[in-house]
Amino acid sequence: MGIAILVLIFAVPIIGTIVVMYLSRSRARPGKAGGKGSFAMMDRVAQGMPSGEGMYAMMFPDLAPLFQPPALLEWHAWFADRKERKQLIRDGRRWHGEIPGFTAAATMSVKADGEADLVVLQDQGGQTLVEMRVEHLPEGGRLTTSAGTFTLTPASPDCKVRFAGTDRSFEWKGAGNWKFTSPMAQQAMHANDNGLGLGGAVAVGASGGLMAQQALSAQARKDRMRSHLDTSY
Repeated sequence: MGIAILVLIFAVPIIGTIVVMYLSRSRARPGKAGGKGSFAMMDRVAQGMPSGEGMYAMMFPDLAPLFQPPALLEWHAWFADRKERKQLIRDGRRWHGEIPGFTAAATMSVKADGEADLVVLQDQGGQTLVEMRVEHLPEGGRLTTSAGTFTLTPASPDCKVRFAGTDRSFEWKGAGNWKFTSPMAQQAMHANDNGLGLGGAVAVGASGGLMAQQALSAQARKDRMRSHLDTSY
């Protein structure tokens, strides 16, 4: 979240400010740039925003390195097939070999938890990469981690991978097609291969500007208190 917050606080509000200033000047000088031209510029700014994959990496830096939606679907299909064929050892012993969807993992251990499975993936050095509870559903699966829950519905035309955390969520509908929701934004942000789109750019700019204003106000209060303390001796 640190990278995403820094980007939203400092970079995006600058873009939003430039757009607002441009629109204000356009309205003040009619004939120089009409409404269509102003919105065209905003659209060009939106097109320059990061793609869905880029936004995922910024907003979910703890998840993106390991949990990529296509890789999760690949892993779950492989895991479900092995379970159906009764090729899983569910007593906690580690299985060594290539694990689809998790290229950094070298071993996998599985423990039965009723109908669900407790899965631990480790790298070659024995470092734990992933711990999750896997539930098998008729339409796919549910993977619960410490960060939140992934719901996999590979056959769904609407959403194939959905993540729900305590303070953020996303939906992945296919390559380059994302929807992000965060309390930092006043509305959901949709992103595709062409960037965030006009609505997403406005939402990110507004939320980033609000956060920047709040941060500056908090710093100003601290400065006033420090000044008061320094001159009270």
